[in-house]
Amino acid sequence: MAATDSRATRIYRALLRLLPFDFRSDYGSEMETVFQEQHKEAGRRDGTTGVLRLWWETTVGIFRTAPGEHLAMFRQDAGFALRMMRKSPGFTRRS
Repeated sequence: MAATDSRATRIYRALLRLLPFDFRSDYGSEMETVFQEQHKEAGRRDGTTGVLRLWWETTVGIFRTAPGEHLAMFRQDAGFALRMMRKSPGFTRRS
């Protein structure tokens, strides 16, 4: 973490940790950049009210997105596991 990271950026990164690791790896840095730009613009345009509105929308968005992303990752992993078990049934049978 750079010494110049704002408190808002650190809090946003903490919120992003609610999302799956793979999702954060793919989209996290872009999401962070967009959030920083939106945060500056909201403060400039609407002051504290705009910043609070942005935080509300951001938090709600992450809490709505995270469960679906975790479920999608689980489905993908479960599908892969089932395919692998079907490929080698001797390994998965009980003796």
